[in-house]
Amino acid sequence: MGYRKLKLYLSFMLALTSCAVSPQDTAHYEPEEDDMFVNNWLSLETNNIALNQVVAKGSCYKFYEFTSEYYGDYRKLYGRDSLEEGSYFVADWERTGTDSVLISDKYELIYEEGKGDCYMVYAYSSIMSAEGQACPCDEEGQ
Repeated sequence: MGYRKLKLYLSFMLALTSCAVSPQDTAHYEPEEDDMFVNNWLSLETNNIALNQVVAKGSCYKFYEFTSEYYGDYRKLYGRDSLEEGSYFVADWERTGTDSVLISDKYELIYEEGKGDCYMVYAYSSIMSAEGQACPCDEEGQ
């Protein structure tokens, strides 16, 4: 009788381990799109006075985008004022095209390659519009 219980127990354990998700996936992510705007720290300057009050001069922003077979899509916007202070969460975002994103379900941002390493950006919402430029942040984060 003891052998039979052991065999049942081992069969149950084998079935459980075959259903487990591989923990190795936590470190394996692939960028969703291959462009330099996403997954890089960028500074932002606009022609909109109200928006410039929100976007701190010298701050950097990064549109993180990763996909994982087990964990799905990950799209978050982070900001940082300096390397010493670290980054902070700004908003969720989603792609609406290959060169456009929707931030917090409210603000559409369209970007296109500009001069050098910079991008021209166009932001729209129901209450404002803005044009500007996003350029890579230097190594010190400013």
